[in-house]
Amino acid sequence: MGCHTDAVARNYHCHVGPLAGRSFAGRQQALEALHRQQAADPGRAVGETPRGCCMICREGKPCGDICLPADQICRRSAGCACNAMGR
Repeated sequence: MGCHTDAVARNYHCHVGPLAGRSFAGRQQALEALHRQQAADPGRAVGETPRGCCMICREGKPCGDICLPADQICRRSAGCACNAMGR
């Protein structure tokens, strides 16, 4: 799923996969969000991202192959990260 517990931020967040760019209170909440996402789009396999996106930025904005907070300036060339709309 591409997620881990961050002891500094005190949350469980995801870097890659279908929950990339999102944070949760814990692993269980992330799994529940993943199941809700699958129920909303049953045609997409777990972990599959739209249109070849390597990362989906549900918060912030795409910058190269990563997601950045919306208030930061992207200094990377175009990559495979997409916003939540798949672009």
